[in-house]
Amino acid sequence: MHDGLDRPTAAVARDAERLRLSAKRGIRLPMSRAGYGDRLSSLQEFGGVMRQSVRAAMVSAASLALVVGGAAGASADVGTVKDKRNDVVMRGKVSGDRTVAQKSFAKRTDVTSVKISHGSTYVSVTITFADLRAGDEKTARIDVARKSVTNQTGTVSSSFRLFGPVSEPQGSVKLSDTHGGGRVCGTAAESRIKTTVRTGKNGFYKMQVPRSCLDNESKIKVRTTVFAVSGEGRSFKEFISPSKAKTPAWSEWILKG
Repeated sequence: MHDGLDRPTAAVARDAERLRLSAKRGIRLPMSRAGYGDRLSSLQEFGGVMRQSVRAAMVSAASLALVVGGAAGASADVGTVKDKRNDVVMRGKVSGDRTVAQKSFAKRTDVTSVKISHGSTYVSVTITFADLRAGDEKTARIDVARKSVTNQTGTVSSSFRLFGPVSEPQGSVKLSDTHGGGRVCGTAAESRIKTTVRTGKNGFYKMQVPRSCLDNESKIKVRTTVFAVSGEGRSFKEFISPSKAKTPAWSEWILKG
């Protein structure tokens, strides 16, 4: 119990433990008068050292909590919306009536998740697919809600809408103000909207939008829908939502990092 302590200190520690247990049980322990003052002084000194150690441990724990809390706060600029698997809607047919080709196309349209990163310069939206194939005709619609507008109206609604061709790397993205209907940022800023595509299993489509195009809003929500048209002209919709709903789900409010 007192490994690593020298003999005098170990003896003091044992006395301290005996006194603590005796006081707890209401027993007064006899102590020889020989060396009583020295032993008592040592016990008091030992108690002071223990109190200092406890205080130091508490300070260290508080410091660690601040570090961990700071790290958690720094990650608050990222949000994810998971999507229910195999929930792609095909116009005019229920899932059980689809042909093999239509089922295959629906699987290639199926989204697994959408990740939103709200950085100091860009808002990035990454749409991950179960199996993204080159050449498939797909368009992503991304709605962005602003916290400042929601505070005024009391409801979450889209302030900005972006359309991007999923199958085209560096494809042209259309951005509009859903309330005013016009351009929301200058041509130079809009031209800096970047898109990236990686095909294959767990392939993704990523859109990076300058915050200046979103009025530099400090808090946003995002919801996403993917539209697709198969080679036979059938239209498909993928509403990104953790439930099997025919409407996309909003992310949580995401702070600027």
